[in-house]
Amino acid sequence: MLLTPYRARSTISWILPLVVLLSFQACCIQVAAVAHADVIARPNHHAQHHDIPQHDHLHEPPHEYDEELHSRSPYPNPAPPPIRPPGPPDTHPSPVKGSEGNDTSSHLVCKPFGECEPCPPESLGEPFCQPFGNRRLMHCVTNTTSPSSIPPTGSSGSSSSPYDDEHSPHERSSSHSRAQASKPKPVSKEEGRTLAWESCGRIPRQEKADFFEFVACNVAFVIISLAVVIWRSRVVKARQQRVLAARIGVGGRRRA
Repeated sequence: MLLTPYRARSTISWILPLVVLLSFQACCIQVAAVAHADVIARPNHHAQHHDIPQHDHLHEPPHEYDEELHSRSPYPNPAPPPIRPPGPPDTHPSPVKGSEGNDTSSHLVCKPFGECEPCPPESLGEPFCQPFGNRRLMHCVTNTTSPSSIPPTGSSGSSSSPYDDEHSPHERSSSHSRAQASKPKPVSKEEGRTLAWESCGRIPRQEKADFFEFVACNVAFVIISLAVVIWRSRVVKARQQRVLAARIGVGGRRRA
C-alpha cells in the first residue's frame, strides 16, 4: 500500500495533536513532581538552631610554648578573679521555643484542639505553617505541678543567700522586671487557656480534592484534544475530496 501525499498529510494531522497533548501532559506531571519534591525537601527552620557545632579547640590545655612565654615575662602573673557565690535560682523561666515553633514557657502544657486547617496566605512564612502549609489550634494551660509554680524558700523573711546581701534592692527589682519582660506573651486567653498554633501534616481531604482536580483537568484536556483532532481530520478529508474531484473532472461532467 503506497503512502500518497494526501494520506501522509492525513496521518500527520492525526499524530501531531496527539504528540502535542502527550508532551503537555508530561510537562504538567514533571512540574507537579518538582513542586512536591521541593515541599518535602524544605528544611524545618525552627530545628536548625539546635545543631550548633562545638569547637573542641576552645578547651585545649595550654601548650609548652605558652608556658615558656609566661615564665620569661617580666610582669608577674595576674591574680585569679575572685569567685562569687552562686545566686538564687531564677523563679521566672525564660521562654523556650516549642517543638512546633510557638513561644511557650516550660510551665505550660499544650494539647491539640480541632483538626488541621490550611494556613492563610499571610501566615505561610511562619514556623507553625512549615513545611506543608497547614496548622492546628492548641490549648495551653498552666501546669500546677511545675517546679516553677512552687515559691522559693525564705521568700517571706530575710534571705540568707549571699547574693541578696551583695546586691541592692534596686538591682533585685530591675532583675525581676527583666525576668517579667522576658516571659512570653500569649496569643489570646479564653477561660484561663492560652491559644497557640502548631505545625500540622498533610490534610487527606485536601490532598484527595487536589488529586481529583488534577485528574479532571487531564480528562478535560483529553476531550478537547480529541474534539480538535476529529474536527481537523474531517476538514482535511473534505478538502482532499474536493481536490480529487477537481482533478478527475467530476464537477465538469456533472455540469456538462
